[in-house]
Amino acid sequence: MIQEKGYIVTEFLKETDFNHLVLELEKYVKKQLESLNIKINDLRQYHESVNNDDLHHEVCQKLYKNGSSFEEIDFDTTIIETRISKLLKRKLVIRDDYYHDRKQIFIRVIRPKKNDVSPVHRDTWLDALKECGINLYIPLWGSNELSSIAVCEGSHKWENLVKENVKQFTVPKLKDNNIPLIRPNPKPNEVLIFLPKLLHSGLNNISHETRFSLEVRLYDSLT
Repeated sequence: MIQEKGYIVTEFLKETDFNHLVLELEKYVKKQLESLNIKINDLRQYHESVNNDDLHHEVCQKLYKNGSSFEEIDFDTTIIETRISKLLKRKLVIRDDYYHDRKQIFIRVIRPKKNDVSPVHRDTWLDALKECGINLYIPLWGSNELSSIAVCEGSHKWENLVKENVKQFTVPKLKDNNIPLIRPNPKPNEVLIFLPKLLHSGLNNISHETRFSLEVRLYDSLT
Protein backbone atom coordinates (compact mmCIF):
# COMPACT_ATOMS: atom_id res chain seq x y z
CA MET A 1 0.00 0.00 0.00
CA ILE A 2 0.91 3.66 0.18
CA GLN A 3 3.23 3.29 3.19
CA GLU A 4 5.58 1.08 1.20
CA LYS A 5 6.30 3.16 -1.90
CA GLY A 6 4.94 6.47 -0.64
CA TYR A 7 2.37 6.59 -3.44
CA ILE A 8 -0.24 4.60 -5.31
CA VAL A 9 -2.01 5.03 -8.64
CA THR A 10 -5.57 3.76 -8.74
CA GLU A 11 -8.99 4.22 -10.29
CA PHE A 12 -10.50 7.48 -9.12
CA LEU A 13 -14.27 8.08 -9.42
CA LYS A 14 -17.28 6.64 -11.14
CA GLU A 15 -17.05 7.62 -14.81
CA THR A 16 -20.08 9.92 -14.63
CA ASP A 17 -18.70 11.69 -11.55
CA PHE A 18 -15.26 12.13 -13.09
CA ASN A 19 -16.68 13.48 -16.35
CA HIS A 20 -18.81 15.92 -14.37
CA LEU A 21 -15.79 17.09 -12.35
CA VAL A 22 -13.69 17.64 -15.48
CA LEU A 23 -16.50 19.51 -17.23
CA GLU A 24 -16.98 21.83 -14.26
CA LEU A 25 -13.24 22.44 -13.95
CA GLU A 26 -13.01 23.19 -17.67
CA LYS A 27 -15.71 25.85 -17.29
CA TYR A 28 -13.91 27.22 -14.23
CA VAL A 29 -10.51 27.38 -15.96
CA LYS A 30 -11.89 29.02 -19.09
CA LYS A 31 -13.72 31.60 -16.97
CA GLN A 32 -10.48 32.51 -15.20
CA LEU A 33 -8.63 32.73 -18.52
CA GLU A 34 -11.33 34.92 -20.05
CA SER A 35 -10.94 37.33 -17.12
CA LEU A 36 -7.42 37.87 -18.53
CA ASN A 37 -8.74 38.16 -22.10
CA ILE A 38 -7.52 34.69 -23.01
CA LYS A 39 -9.92 32.54 -25.02
CA ILE A 40 -8.93 28.95 -25.75
CA ASN A 41 -11.05 26.07 -26.99
CA ASP A 42 -8.59 23.21 -26.48
CA LEU A 43 -6.73 23.76 -23.19
CA ARG A 44 -4.00 21.36 -24.26
CA GLN A 45 -2.96 24.06 -26.75
CA TYR A 46 -2.81 26.77 -24.08
CA HIS A 47 0.88 27.38 -24.79
CA GLU A 48 0.08 28.57 -28.31
CA SER A 49 -1.96 31.45 -26.88
CA VAL A 50 0.08 32.12 -23.75
CA ASN A 51 3.72 32.23 -24.72
CA ASN A 52 4.46 35.30 -22.62
CA ASP A 53 5.89 34.37 -19.21
CA ASP A 54 4.37 37.38 -17.43
CA LEU A 55 0.90 36.52 -18.66
CA HIS A 56 1.42 32.88 -17.73
CA HIS A 57 2.41 34.01 -14.24
CA GLU A 58 -0.91 35.86 -13.96
CA VAL A 59 -2.73 32.69 -14.96
CA CYS A 60 -0.85 30.68 -12.34
CA GLN A 61 -1.74 33.26 -9.70
CA LYS A 62 -5.42 32.79 -10.49
CA LEU A 63 -5.46 29.02 -10.86
CA TYR A 64 -2.94 27.97 -8.23
CA LYS A 65 -1.55 30.61 -5.91
CA ASN A 66 -4.93 32.19 -5.17
CA GLY A 67 -7.05 29.14 -5.96
CA SER A 68 -10.80 29.41 -5.63
CA SER A 69 -13.06 27.24 -3.48
CA PHE A 70 -14.84 24.13 -4.72
CA GLU A 71 -18.01 25.97 -3.71
CA GLU A 72 -17.61 27.97 -6.93
CA ILE A 73 -18.20 24.93 -9.12
CA ASP A 74 -21.09 22.49 -9.32
CA PHE A 75 -19.45 19.43 -7.81
CA ASP A 76 -19.94 17.61 -4.51
CA THR A 77 -16.49 17.19 -2.93
CA THR A 78 -17.75 14.51 -0.56
CA ILE A 79 -17.57 12.18 -3.58
CA ILE A 80 -13.78 12.63 -3.59
CA GLU A 81 -13.50 12.49 0.19
CA THR A 82 -15.52 9.28 0.41
CA ARG A 83 -13.51 7.57 -2.34
CA ILE A 84 -10.08 8.42 -0.89
CA SER A 85 -11.21 7.65 2.66
CA LYS A 86 -12.33 4.20 1.54
CA LEU A 87 -9.07 3.55 -0.30
CA LEU A 88 -6.86 4.59 2.62
CA LYS A 89 -9.18 3.40 5.39
CA ARG A 90 -9.11 6.82 7.06
CA LYS A 91 -11.87 9.41 7.36
CA LEU A 92 -10.43 12.24 5.25
CA VAL A 93 -11.71 15.63 4.19
CA ILE A 94 -10.42 18.29 1.78
CA ARG A 95 -9.01 21.32 3.61
CA ASP A 96 -6.69 24.15 2.70
CA ASP A 97 -3.26 24.02 4.35
CA TYR A 98 -3.26 27.33 6.18
CA TYR A 99 -6.67 27.99 7.74
CA HIS A 100 -8.36 24.61 7.16
CA ASP A 101 -11.63 26.36 6.44
CA ARG A 102 -11.81 26.10 2.64
CA LYS A 103 -11.88 23.33 0.06
CA GLN A 104 -9.54 25.04 -2.34
CA ILE A 105 -9.04 24.36 -6.05
CA PHE A 106 -5.39 24.22 -7.10
CA ILE A 107 -4.73 23.73 -10.81
CA ARG A 108 -1.20 23.45 -12.19
CA VAL A 109 -0.48 24.64 -15.72
CA ILE A 110 2.80 23.35 -17.17
CA ARG A 111 3.62 24.44 -20.71
CA PRO A 112 5.76 22.28 -23.01
CA LYS A 113 9.43 23.10 -23.31
CA LYS A 114 9.18 26.02 -20.89
CA ASN A 115 10.73 26.51 -17.48
CA ASP A 116 7.41 25.83 -15.72
CA VAL A 117 9.01 23.44 -13.24
CA SER A 118 9.05 22.79 -9.53
CA PRO A 119 12.20 21.44 -7.86
CA VAL A 120 12.61 18.08 -6.18
CA HIS A 121 11.13 18.65 -2.72
CA ARG A 122 8.97 17.44 0.14
CA ASP A 123 5.75 19.33 0.79
CA THR A 124 6.49 19.07 4.52
CA TRP A 125 9.42 21.44 4.00
CA LEU A 126 6.81 24.21 3.93
CA ASP A 127 5.72 25.18 7.43
CA ALA A 128 2.01 25.18 6.59
CA LEU A 129 1.98 21.61 5.32
CA LYS A 130 1.59 18.70 7.68
CA GLU A 131 2.92 15.15 7.55
CA CYS A 132 -0.60 13.89 8.20
CA GLY A 133 -1.84 15.24 4.88
CA ILE A 134 -2.59 13.18 1.79
CA ASN A 135 -1.83 14.56 -1.68
CA LEU A 136 -3.80 13.87 -4.85
CA TYR A 137 -2.54 14.45 -8.39
CA ILE A 138 -5.49 14.28 -10.79
CA PRO A 139 -4.74 14.56 -14.53
CA LEU A 140 -7.09 16.84 -16.44
CA TRP A 141 -5.71 17.70 -19.90
CA GLY A 142 -2.33 17.02 -21.49
CA SER A 143 -0.99 14.87 -18.65
CA ASN A 144 1.07 12.01 -20.07
CA GLU A 145 4.31 10.06 -19.69
CA LEU A 146 6.29 13.12 -20.85
CA SER A 147 4.59 15.76 -18.71
CA SER A 148 3.07 14.37 -15.53
CA ILE A 149 4.44 14.80 -12.02
CA ALA A 150 7.51 12.75 -11.01
CA VAL A 151 8.16 11.00 -7.69
CA CYS A 152 11.02 9.20 -5.98
CA GLU A 153 9.73 5.85 -4.76
CA GLY A 154 10.33 5.16 -1.07
CA SER A 155 11.89 8.56 -0.37
CA HIS A 156 9.31 9.35 2.33
CA LYS A 157 11.40 7.05 4.55
CA TRP A 158 14.71 8.80 3.88
CA GLU A 159 16.37 10.76 6.66
CA ASN A 160 19.02 13.49 6.89
CA LEU A 161 18.15 15.05 3.53
CA VAL A 162 19.80 18.39 2.77
CA LYS A 163 17.57 21.13 1.39
CA GLU A 164 18.36 24.61 0.15
CA ASN A 165 16.36 27.73 -0.68
CA VAL A 166 16.51 28.98 -4.25
CA LYS A 167 15.08 32.38 -5.09
CA GLN A 168 13.10 31.25 -8.14
CA PHE A 169 11.13 28.62 -6.19
CA THR A 170 8.59 29.03 -3.39
CA VAL A 171 9.55 25.71 -1.80
CA PRO A 172 13.02 24.55 -0.65
CA LYS A 173 14.68 22.14 -3.08
CA LEU A 174 16.64 18.99 -2.44
CA LYS A 175 20.33 19.84 -2.69
CA ASP A 176 21.26 16.46 -4.19
CA ASN A 177 19.50 16.09 -7.53
CA ASN A 178 21.07 12.73 -8.32
CA ILE A 179 18.05 10.66 -7.31
CA PRO A 180 15.87 8.25 -9.29
CA LEU A 181 12.63 9.94 -10.40
CA ILE A 182 9.79 8.20 -12.19
CA ARG A 183 6.56 9.50 -13.71
CA PRO A 184 3.74 7.19 -12.53
CA ASN A 185 1.57 8.83 -15.22
CA PRO A 186 -2.02 8.28 -14.04
CA LYS A 187 -4.48 7.99 -16.91
CA PRO A 188 -7.82 9.84 -17.20
CA ASN A 189 -9.98 8.94 -14.19
CA GLU A 190 -6.98 7.59 -12.32
CA VAL A 191 -5.47 9.36 -9.33
CA LEU A 192 -1.94 9.49 -7.98
CA ILE A 193 -2.13 9.50 -4.17
CA PHE A 194 1.10 10.29 -2.35
CA LEU A 195 2.42 11.20 1.06
CA PRO A 196 3.64 14.79 1.61
CA LYS A 197 7.07 13.51 2.73
CA LEU A 198 7.60 11.78 -0.62
CA LEU A 199 10.16 13.60 -2.78
CA HIS A 200 8.52 14.79 -5.98
CA SER A 201 8.97 17.31 -8.76
CA GLY A 202 7.09 18.94 -11.63
CA LEU A 203 10.05 18.27 -13.95
CA ASN A 204 10.01 19.64 -17.48
CA ASN A 205 7.07 19.06 -19.78
CA ILE A 206 8.75 17.52 -22.83
CA SER A 207 5.51 16.72 -24.64
CA HIS A 208 3.73 18.86 -27.23
CA GLU A 209 0.77 19.78 -25.04
CA THR A 210 0.16 21.97 -22.02
CA ARG A 211 -0.46 19.90 -18.90
CA PHE A 212 -3.34 20.87 -16.62
CA SER A 213 -3.68 18.90 -13.39
CA LEU A 214 -5.74 19.26 -10.25
CA GLU A 215 -4.02 19.10 -6.88
CA VAL A 216 -6.02 18.28 -3.76
CA ARG A 217 -4.87 17.81 -0.18
CA LEU A 218 -6.88 15.92 2.41
CA TYR A 219 -6.53 15.68 6.17
CA ASP A 220 -8.08 13.48 8.84
CA SER A 221 -11.60 14.55 9.69
CA LEU A 222 -12.02 16.28 13.04
CA THR A 223 -15.53 14.85 13.47
